[in-house]
This record gives sequence, C-alpha cells and structure tokens, in this order.
Amino acid sequence: AQAKDVPLVILTGVDDEEIGAQAIRQGAQDYMVKGSVSGRGVAKAIRYAIDRKQREDRIRELQEREAETLAAYTAARTAVDTIAAMHIGVLLAHPAGEAISVNPAFEGLTGYSASEIVGTKIEETARRILKPSDSASLLAALREAAEGRPTRSVSATLTAQDGSQIPVTADASYIPDLQGKPATIVMTIKDLTE
Repeated sequence: AQAKDVPLVILTGVDDEEIGAQAIRQGAQDYMVKGSVSGRGVAKAIRYAIDRKQREDRIRELQEREAETLAAYTAARTAVDTIAAMHIGVLLAHPAGEAISVNPAFEGLTGYSASEIVGTKIEETARRILKPSDSASLLAALREAAEGRPTRSVSATLTAQDGSQIPVTADASYIPDLQGKPATIVMTIKDLTE
C-alpha cells in the first residue's frame, strides 16, 4: 500500500503458494521462498519484476488516456448535439474569423446551407445576412468577443437568401480555452418575428 510505484518481490520463509498468490494480488510482482533460490534466481526475479511493473504502468497509463479521450469525445459530441438541437441559429468560428460550423436553425433562418457558410469569414456572412448598419454593429461585437470581452447583443434585420426580412437579435460571444482566452467565436441569431 505504501509502495505502489515500486516493483516488489516478496521473500518469504514459508513455502505456501497461497501466501505468494495473496502477495501478488496485493501488488507484488513475484514471491520467492528462502533457501530455494540462488543469487542468479533473485537477479532474474528482480529483472522480470521491473519489466512486469513497467508493462502494468504503461497499460494503466494507456487506459487512463483512453478514458480521458472518451470523456472528451463525449463532451464534444454532447456540445455538437446540443447546438444542433437549439431553435436559435448558431454559427461557430475560429478566433481569426473563419466559420467552422452552423446549426440547422441557422440554415433554416438564413436560407444558406452549411456548405455556403463554413470556410468563409464570419464578417462575410454578417454582411450577407444583415443590413450594413446592423452588420457593422455585429462585427464590432464579434471583434470584442475575439478579444475576450463579454457577450453583446445587437438588434438587427436579417435578410434571408430568399430576400425576406426578419427581425432578429444577434449575439456575439466566445467559448474560452483553458487559459480563458477565446477558443471559438459564437454568433447566435434569434428570430423575433413572434
């Protein structure tokens, strides 16, 4: 219990298989009975114990990484599914401004497909779907988000691909990285028609 990171070989004076098996179950790598081993046998048992311990540590490390990877994948998948299920339009972009995804609500509201938006600059999308004065306000809010400033909302009129005019609230925010700096820029658009 006190030396979990050390490969152990138990040397016992009792020739009892159960005691040896119990020692191995509790973390020892091997056991030897006094009087029945040679110096060469001890050296060999120690080498094998070190090798086995290193393999066990490597396997445990790989299992921990696998669990961390699975947890990260699950969290990412949950985020993607949540955004896809939202009823407000969501556009995600790199801090440099390139759109990386849009949800179905964004496509439905604007009339533009993901393939028409993803890979373009978020500024281009804002200018495409908003009046010039509205896009200027939203672009300022997006720049602020890219700098790590708080979320800001802009009341605007969206011009869908079919030419229809829709009153919306557009928000600019960001998702922080581990240091709190913007990792992803988020633009949301909510239809205010009702």
